[in-house]
Amino acid sequence: MGHENGSEKNGKKYKLIAIILFLSLLFGLLFLGFSYATNSFIFKPEVKNNPMDIEIQETVVELGEFIVNIKSENNSKRYLKTAVAVGCVEKKDAQRITEKMVQVRDLVIITLRSKSLDQLMIGQEDKVKKEIADNINTLFKPNLSINVYFTDYIIQ
Repeated sequence: MGHENGSEKNGKKYKLIAIILFLSLLFGLLFLGFSYATNSFIFKPEVKNNPMDIEIQETVVELGEFIVNIKSENNSKRYLKTAVAVGCVEKKDAQRITEKMVQVRDLVIITLRSKSLDQLMIGQEDKVKKEIADNINTLFKPNLSINVYFTDYIIQ
């Protein structure tokens, strides 16, 4: 009788161990399934720092409104009314532009007045923006990392 009792205890022990192992395996598989389904934990996608995905925060300096005569061969009275802003990647660059606001505005006026109607028409804005940025950079060494924006653009 004592021998049978020991066998039963061993049998119960093995059953308990088997149940614990089965439940552990079941919970492990459920965890893996959940992780896979939700792309979390060990299945979380690897984040790659793609330079094109990074949003650049700019500090914007408003240069104000400009009304200039458009250069004309036939002396026609055409005007450009625009508002210009400069976006700076570095905050210190925004401060440097603000300190030289008079010179910066003068360069914008000179650049815009040198343009003919064809050079200011739709589709040509990017060329004008680049030229304005290049002209502003003549005031600063080293050059600033800036973007020029038109916030208003009317030709009359």
